[in-house]
Amino acid sequence: MWGQNFIYIPRKLVNFDKLYETDDQSTYSDNVEIEMYLDDVNGFGGQGSFFSKFSGLHIKDQITLTIAKRRFNEVIQPLTQQPRPMEGDLCFFKDNRKCFQVTYVDNKEMFFTAGALPVFKLTCELLEYSDETFNTGIPEIDSIQKNLSLNVLDNAITGANGIVLTDESGNIIVGEQYDDQNIDPIVDNDDLTKEDQSFIQYNTGNPFGGIANN
Repeated sequence: MWGQNFIYIPRKLVNFDKLYETDDQSTYSDNVEIEMYLDDVNGFGGQGSFFSKFSGLHIKDQITLTIAKRRFNEVIQPLTQQPRPMEGDLCFFKDNRKCFQVTYVDNKEMFFTAGALPVFKLTCELLEYSDETFNTGIPEIDSIQKNLSLNVLDNAITGANGIVLTDESGNIIVGEQYDDQNIDPIVDNDDLTKEDQSFIQYNTGNPFGGIANN
């Protein structure tokens, strides 16, 4: 009765590192709409917004969601084949059009009423995009990758066969609108590239690089 509709987007692991327990190529494609109870009715929790001298502005808005286990088993479990919501999954808040990532799942907060676990509580933080792939078919969600990706392949010009086009020097051809400074004003990719080319040369004969003769 008091729930709100969220779009739940499970994460698919593509290149999971068992040592660091991270995946640098996660994809988000499947999605399902489900009702959840928003615990933080008075506003966002977490650390809020703060400025770091090393990495600029951080927005650490946090929300807590409650989802009925019965509804999870009916709607989401057949899609994910997981017994509970998983850390790394996304919840798209339709009212403020923001994507939140599940950081912690508390499945033991409530007592086992009548011998059953009634709900899952999800602690979620505002998504910090880190090169994930979005292919949900929902423009508002897929635009996260389009607007924030610094991967040159996401902005490359492709031919009719889908192959990325390159120039005579082998450099990938990108659209005129692609500018990493506009995506992230504090990025220094171009400066680092100019600096490393002044004393390191990378070539097929010496894949580990070598001192340039200049």
